[in-house]
Amino acid sequence: MKFAAHRFPARHLEKECGGSFAWNPSPRLLTVPHPGFSEPFIHMDHPVIEMSALQRAETMYRTRLANDPTDSNARVKLAWCLFMHALFRAGQESMLKALFATLEPDTVEKGRKVQSIWDQDADNLIDDCLQQTATVMQLSSDPRDLTDADRLQNLVELSGAGKAVDEAKDNSNRILAELLQDLI
Repeated sequence: MKFAAHRFPARHLEKECGGSFAWNPSPRLLTVPHPGFSEPFIHMDHPVIEMSALQRAETMYRTRLANDPTDSNARVKLAWCLFMHALFRAGQESMLKALFATLEPDTVEKGRKVQSIWDQDADNLIDDCLQQTATVMQLSSDPRDLTDADRLQNLVELSGAGKAVDEAKDNSNRILAELLQDLI
């Protein structure tokens, strides 16, 4: 299948592509497919999120937590990284889903193989983010870290993953109850 590049402001993607693309408030231009030419499916002049920087920060915060599991500031910053990574991954997953809907079955299978090599999907990243925020909410006394953790949980709820927030809170409460039981 060949594509031609037609450039539209991102705010017009919903109209031009039948609502299959995620909303992007950026005025950057994206490339959308047009039959008959061979060009990239999507092109951004400058990526909104530099994943390599985000992954370096995530690694740094995980290292800090490995050295000091009580570092609530590192834990909440890791949660922010995981949330941003989840948003990025959800966008990729959304784009692939929209693309798969337009492709031949054998091409879709190849795309799914590519998708399967990702280290984590958006759901797993959100779960990890929520585990970090729940830990901060239960163990930290720093008001800034507590505010950030609460803000992250609220953003996850706003994104439609309220059930995941509830599950993370229930799991956190269960773990805390088991720890208290072990102390008694």
